Amino acid sequence: MSDAVIVATDLVAAVSRLLQVTLDFTLEIKKKDMEPILAAIRPKINALIALKAENDIEACINLYIRATKYLKEPEKVLTELKNLSEIVKENKTDNPLLRLRILTNIFNSSVSYAELRYETLLHVIEYAGNTDNLSLISKQLDSVDSMVDSQLIASRDHRRRLNLAIANVLDTKEDKKVRVLIFLEKYLQTFPKDQELKSAREHAVRAIRLFLKNTIPSFISGIDLTSLPAIQALETDPEHGKLYQLFQIFASQGWKEYDSFSSTEDKTFFEPNGLSKTMCEATIRLVTLCSLQPGFAEIPFAIIADKLGVHDDQVEEWVVKAITSNLITAKIDQVRCTVIILKTQRHGFAPQQWKDLQTTLRLYKKNVGSLIEMAQNARKASLHVSSAH
Repeated sequence: MSDAVIVATDLVAAVSRLLQVTLDFTLEIKKKDMEPILAAIRPKINALIALKAENDIEACINLYIRATKYLKEPEKVLTELKNLSEIVKENKTDNPLLRLRILTNIFNSSVSYAELRYETLLHVIEYAGNTDNLSLISKQLDSVDSMVDSQLIASRDHRRRLNLAIANVLDTKEDKKVRVLIFLEKYLQTFPKDQELKSAREHAVRAIRLFLKNTIPSFISGIDLTSLPAIQALETDPEHGKLYQLFQIFASQGWKEYDSFSSTEDKTFFEPNGLSKTMCEATIRLVTLCSLQPGFAEIPFAIIADKLGVHDDQVEEWVVKAITSNLITAKIDQVRCTVIILKTQRHGFAPQQWKDLQTTLRLYKKNVGSLIEMAQNARKASLHVSSAH
């Protein structure tokens, strides 16, 4: 007995038993003609899923999926699996966990059909989000590119749809905002300079707003939107130019630039963008501490106070906040009223940061040169002593 006959026989028997109906496809099974069998069972899928015997139902529908592979034309296999996916995902309240597993099974069984596998993956992601089951697939989202055909995911359009779908699903969860930004960054990366930037405008604005509301975790996660053409295009946008200006301040500048900007803007700018002036002030002060040059030089409280726009006696509080936020590693000398910045979560390079880096490199070059000279002198002295003996 062939595998096709076994699968068809088991499928008809399972549906008959679960739904307590009599299905007779003896002739079709004998001919290995799957099409009329699947056509008769397809309208019963929702009735099957509504039953309580989840394991039996899942096994039955897995037989249905296997049976599609014995259709005589590849196009009919694709059509049948697409129809099954549509039936399964259309209901979001009736046994959603089972429906999600069925969609996953369709995905796993469609390795030979790249486009179908990609579309089913989108169904799985969206269905999990729509039914509050995102936690079941959350870990897999970080490696989602590897789940679809490499040539397919190389297409900008396919990457866009996938990354935007993930961002939208994650955005329904308050604790996932930084991950939303990670996938929005991937989405916006698919828009090269001068190409289709207008269609990216809405999500570029969305990304900037998310960044401004989650600046510190964005820094820590290594998110960098500054180089993206879709983001840069907002600089000259008549509606969102000021939002872009604020973004640049947070990404690569500091308190003084923010203070100058905010002095000309009121709540009519901040509130429509979902921003709080108080929160922005606190965040930009922490971000400003990241712009301080790391090394072993002691920085007086007075200099830091000037950079943060605070009094000297408030410096320690802000430095501690930056340390506990994992933005900087620093040592505070309360007696000498100085701070040594050992390490920072470097944000975008503004002109001053490039100057600081150049100074550090020059100092490093000078110190290395001195060490080499010392080593050469010590070697000459050693050779001189040896020859004297």
